[in-house]
Amino acid sequence: MIRILEQLFPTLTSPTLRLPAIGEWLLNEVWQANNYPHPDPAAFLRSGEEKVNDLEGLLCASAWRLYDEFQAPPYDNRNLLNFLTDQRPCATVVFDGLSLREVPAILHLAKESGFTVREVGFSQSAIPSETVDFIEERLGLTGTSPVQLPGRQALKEKGIAAYYYPHPNHREQLDAASPALLIWSAFPDATYVGAT
Repeated sequence: MIRILEQLFPTLTSPTLRLPAIGEWLLNEVWQANNYPHPDPAAFLRSGEEKVNDLEGLLCASAWRLYDEFQAPPYDNRNLLNFLTDQRPCATVVFDGLSLREVPAILHLAKESGFTVREVGFSQSAIPSETVDFIEERLGLTGTSPVQLPGRQALKEKGIAAYYYPHPNHREQLDAASPALLIWSAFPDATYVGAT
């Protein structure tokens, strides 16, 4: 815990927002994409979880105000609906249930598939939330589950073609003429069984 305290002390004692810096620490220090695939996947996960647990213990003991930031609305540059309506043409994929610890695996799969990742970021706090609540907050759709997104008229009126992928092998013809695509995917936990 001493090393984590040394690394994050300026961040945790800052009067400004701390979540962005903690997110950067998680992505660039704890769950480093260049350490994946790791020769010992269990050691990779164990090492990362130990650092996260140390940070959580430190936060519980000393920085309770940080939890207020978890409840704050998303940053303007992370507003999903704004992105889908303002950045045309655009597309976004939401992996329901994805954790920052899985980011190295996603980046590895993207590279293996020939995709170039332009930006890695985060937009949801560590506090568990229900998917329906997330959709209401981020898309303004009350009482909507991911499976109901394709039929929502409010999205169609905004020019957003929505799709739900319930499993990793799901295939669907996308509306290429739509100026905005939203693909909601159940997190494919089984995808990583063979990769470890």
